[in-house]
Formats: sequence, C-alpha cells, structure tokens
Amino acid sequence: MERTTEVFNALFAAGTVPASWKEVVVSMLYKKGDIRDAGNYHGISLMSIIAKVYEKVLVRRMTTFLETNGCFDESAQGPRKERSAIDNLVMFMVVIQLRQARGESTVVMLLDEFKAYPTTFRDHIMLRLAECGVTGNIWRGIDQLAEELNSYVRVGHKMSSAYPVTNGLIEGACGSPGKYTLLSAEAPRALKDAGLGVVELGLWMGLLSFVDDKALLAGSMREAQRMLDVIAGLARKHLTRYSINKTVCMQVGKRAENCTLKLVGMVGTRARIGSIVVKAKVSWRSSSNAYMTGIVVRDRGNGTYDIDRGGEDIVERGWRAVL
Repeated sequence: MERTTEVFNALFAAGTVPASWKEVVVSMLYKKGDIRDAGNYHGISLMSIIAKVYEKVLVRRMTTFLETNGCFDESAQGPRKERSAIDNLVMFMVVIQLRQARGESTVVMLLDEFKAYPTTFRDHIMLRLAECGVTGNIWRGIDQLAEELNSYVRVGHKMSSAYPVTNGLIEGACGSPGKYTLLSAEAPRALKDAGLGVVELGLWMGLLSFVDDKALLAGSMREAQRMLDVIAGLARKHLTRYSINKTVCMQVGKRAENCTLKLVGMVGTRARIGSIVVKAKVSWRSSSNAYMTGIVVRDRGNGTYDIDRGGEDIVERGWRAVL
C-alpha cells in the first residue's frame, strides 16, 4: 500500500498517467431484440484496476469540493453522498398527492437522452470543472485519465483493433456520473430562471434527475411544452440529443388536456409526444415518519406533509408507494 501511495503521489505531482492506463476494453452486453443488430448491445468499458483506484481518489476529492461549493443542483441525486433515487421517488409522490388533493393535474415527462455518455462534449465538462474551481493537479489528473484513450471492442473471445476515443464519457469510469451530473446542473437553473416547473412546500420540484434519467413536472401542458423548449435549447448548446421514441408524457389527475407535445430537433421517428392519462389516486403510506437518504417526509396525519432536506444521520425505514 505504501508503494502504491508513492506511485499515486508521483503521478499526481507530475500531472500525468501511464499509457497503459489509457487502454480501454469495451465489453458488449446484449439488451434485447435481434442479436445481429449492434444497436441492441450496451457497451461497458473495462479499465485497469489500478487506474480506477487512482481515478476514485481524484473523483472523491472532486465531488467533495463540488458538493461543498454548491455546484450540484438540489434536483440532482446521482453519485452524491446520502442521496439516492428514493429521494426523487418520495418527492414525486408528495408532489402528485398534494396537487391531487387540491384538484390539480400534473404533467410528468420522462426524458431519455440519446447515447448520454458517449455523446457528451468532454471539453465542455473540463471547462465547467475549471469554472467551479477544480483546478491544478486534480484537474490535470482527471483530464489525463480521459485524454488520448485507445479502445478495443471485445465480442466473445475476439478483440477488435484499437481505435481512438476523442469525445464523450467512459461507461464504467468512476468519474463519469459526477461529471455528467455537474454538466446537467444548467437545466434546472434555466427552468427556474424561466419560472417553469411545479413548486410544493416551498421547494422547486420541476426537475427530478438521477444522472442521465430526468423527469420534468409541470402544472399544465402549455407549461410542459415551454419546459421542453428550454431542454431542447440546452441540448443544442451541449451537442446532445434526446430520443423522442423513448420519451413518455403522463397526465396525472382527474382532468386531462387533449393535446400533444413537441420535442424539436431530437432523434426518433415520431414528431410529437402523446400523453398517457393516469386518473387513479396516487398515495404513499407509512407506519411512521418516512426517513429517506437525504430527505425526511413527515406525515402530519391530515393529508399534508412536511419535507426536511437538511437532516443529518438520516436512516431508511419501512416505506412503500401505492398507485
């Protein structure tokens, strides 16, 4: 361990990494559909174990700094300490139930980014890290681990020839979720500045995200369309696209608006997004207060709830959602 520490310290001071750490083997995992179609496989990048350990050290320092300085938006869970997808689930259920109690419908849009990691503009991420104050040897170390990579594709026992990877985030790399979450922080800020998205219990809940999975919550179809226009504008700015075929819209409530939404400039065969109407009552039940990772929801017993995101030593207890 002492020798490993010495090597890491030397690399950190020099701001470089060995060439062997830049070799990535992509293992193709079958998803579904025709096994002869390459699009039905998901690639996972396998890297040097010692390189991943070194990257983990840098990423831990990076995320701690970004978290301390408020660079992540509150709507993003992802690879953050004491945060999980359960946070979003609780917030979603509370928003829907409170709005239902007032007779209001909620438009929910589930977005799927097309090839999120491979198409992410890497230089934009490094610039964003520098703007947030991540500089010096940590910035150089993170940059070196992502620059001039050579990738090989393995299918069964056969290996392809090497090809350069000049852009995007590496699937399976320790730092990819944190980098992507940082870059995604611009979306909630833009929506808030435009005055879009639902607000409940004094909290803005217009966007719930977990890395590249996003859910937009709007009070009407008109507001939902405006939110989609903002998201489409950011996608053009960051050179990313959303898959319209995998994007879903739901209207939750007794009253539904008869119209469709449009996601401009996206990937897919459909031009517009139809909506699914959910008229069932959504509720959540708990034998006691529901304590989630990073969030506390207290049931007042009269159909209303308190939300506390500042609690410490929060533990998960029995909780279930009912639709």
